[in-house]
Amino acid sequence: MPQPKRTLKITLSALLLWSVVGLLTLSAQEKQHFSGPYQIGKYKGEADFTFTIQENDSILEGSFLMQKSSAKALLADGDDSFSFVGNFTKGKPTGFWKLQSGSYQSGNGGQVVDYQYQLNLNGVQNLASGTMIAGKPDGEWIITVDSIENSKVKTNLFKSQIEFSEGKPVSNFKLENENYTLIGRVLRNGLAHDEWTLFANDAIDPQETWTFENGTLVKVSVLNNSETVSTPLFSTSENELVESKLNKPFLAFVSGLIAKKQGSSSAITSVLIKNSTYYKEVENIFTALGTAEFQPNFKIKVPYYPIDTVETRLAASITKTYQKADSLTSSIVTNSHLNIVKRSNSRVQFLYAVVEQLKSTFLQPLAQVVQLEQNELLPYVNRKNLVATYWVNPPTKTITTTISGSTETFSAPNTDMLDFTGGDLQTVANYSEYTLKALQAIYDELAQDIKQGEQLASLAALEEKLLSRTNVIEQVLKATEGELPETHTKAIQALKDFAEKELSIYAAMPEGGNKLRFGQQLEQCLAQLDQLAEYIADEPASYAEVQQLYTDQVWNPFMYIIMDETVKKRLTGAYESVLRPYFFETITTNLDCSKTENLLSQFKGSIVALKRLRKEDTRKLERKLKREKDPKVVLQLFNLENNAE
Repeated sequence: MPQPKRTLKITLSALLLWSVVGLLTLSAQEKQHFSGPYQIGKYKGEADFTFTIQENDSILEGSFLMQKSSAKALLADGDDSFSFVGNFTKGKPTGFWKLQSGSYQSGNGGQVVDYQYQLNLNGVQNLASGTMIAGKPDGEWIITVDSIENSKVKTNLFKSQIEFSEGKPVSNFKLENENYTLIGRVLRNGLAHDEWTLFANDAIDPQETWTFENGTLVKVSVLNNSETVSTPLFSTSENELVESKLNKPFLAFVSGLIAKKQGSSSAITSVLIKNSTYYKEVENIFTALGTAEFQPNFKIKVPYYPIDTVETRLAASITKTYQKADSLTSSIVTNSHLNIVKRSNSRVQFLYAVVEQLKSTFLQPLAQVVQLEQNELLPYVNRKNLVATYWVNPPTKTITTTISGSTETFSAPNTDMLDFTGGDLQTVANYSEYTLKALQAIYDELAQDIKQGEQLASLAALEEKLLSRTNVIEQVLKATEGELPETHTKAIQALKDFAEKELSIYAAMPEGGNKLRFGQQLEQCLAQLDQLAEYIADEPASYAEVQQLYTDQVWNPFMYIIMDETVKKRLTGAYESVLRPYFFETITTNLDCSKTENLLSQFKGSIVALKRLRKEDTRKLERKLKREKDPKVVLQLFNLENNAE
């Protein structure tokens, strides 16, 4: 039996729906153009670029230009200009890019060239240029930072030349700053190779050399008093070796190890960190616009020591304890009152000296361990030898200090159970707990002096604010001298006199909590008085705007001219004859801090109300205002609640 034929039916609505979807899809994939103000992080300027819309995201596609420069700003206070030029493909930087930024001031001299006046520039210019492929550097990238004087390069502050292949550094590289030149070599996978050598710009012999074996930094050699001192760093046979990027945290880690073993900081790490900083600045621009990875990506091999969950929790505990101890230390050593008291109190002087020893003996090495935990670098450290790595000598629980020829000792209470005999992460945790207990005991003993010092510091800061507030009123008086009506000047003078009277009350109060509380309330009051003084100075101009609003031009048929006529006179009359005199009388004869905020609100609100009422039907309101002389009633009619009393 033959099957019936099936007929495909497409309704008109379905056809229209498919057409609309297709058009929307096509429209979203079509390039769209933007030209106008644009911001990338701290950079604000004019941009011109094309993009497409995909899943509600704007994807840059095609040429990109963003720039900013201002001759007016340059001639005034200086100009922060920039120019970013390049291309995007599917939201990734592609092709040649040039990113230039600088902070400039106008230099000496200038010249006219083809009807244009050219100025000389002083300042610092940053320039990065090179090629990107799919959001990664490819080929040679050059980054320069130059000091400019009269539009010429005075000093090369930094220069980086690195060859890349799909984001990986390859072959040789060269980094320069004002003092040094670093030359190094990497394999095609980005792994450090052979020797990285640092030369001083004014010397022939290498100042520092890093020696690599199969990517592992095995030796650091430093020129010291014409003699090269070599120190082993990482062992190639100590443990499993893994690759790690030489990013800023890892460079800081390496720098710390070198400083510990060499007794001095590494100049190579300083140059590499500065280079990473400049690369990060460029990467931030790229990633704000699309998808990119822009880092030097140098790699080395280092020993790896797997970390378990117990050690992870222990390390987190060390960090938390260290932060509490560091906070207590800061509270003690930065307390100005305590710093004064120690000069006449031997016990305070002794405890202060103990805190300083706790800082150098415990807190400073602990800070390095905490950095390892925070930067996830603990797996690269042999934690069985952690104490030997970061402590010159293992500390003890007894701290001895000599004050004025008298030797005293200090030990933290309730710390007998803390074992200091090991050298691993648990021992470091014991160090951190001991330090916190010691500092807490010292803080508790000095609590009264610390609290008094904090209160005195608060009073000192508060008194600076009080004087600053009072000076504002004085400045308003001087700035408006001879320019304001007498009523206004008298009102501002009354504000100044009131502020001085309140300050005298504050100054006569004995030291203590009540004085601080009164001073804090007075500071808020003076802030309101400042605003009130500034508003009184501006009030004539504000009311002149109102008078202009309430003036209409009308035809006079008797004189055959157009004349100005004031409308809604009862509204402006209520302000002129009732409210304004009331405000000034309150200021000059009946002012206190509880009224200032509301008085300012009513004074300013009256002008706002008049501007609003000009556009409204006010016939009923005008009838109520007829012969009304009570300011409280007028304020209510203006919908300004009177809470001044």
